[in-house]
Amino acid sequence: MPTPTDIGTLIIQTPNIRGGRPHVAGTGVTVRRIIGWYKLGLSPEEIASELPHLSLAQILLISDPLAFAHSYWLSNPRSLRLAIRY
Repeated sequence: MPTPTDIGTLIIQTPNIRGGRPHVAGTGVTVRRIIGWYKLGLSPEEIASELPHLSLAQILLISDPLAFAHSYWLSNPRSLRLAIRY
């Protein structure tokens, strides 16, 4: 049986990695990069083939903005509130 993962640990921000932009934990792959490819029309499977060190589950989480935003907010409500302030 798969081990449950705290979604708040999948996407992190580290000041000295990618300028502090949100990225996939343990990698330098930013959320922006994955969303950018998704907006260009790449499917989650195509993105996963370009980034074989990421799982399809990680790509799906990020490429579905509603699922990502909801899941990330549940784990990081303060961080998301700060990110959407203008």
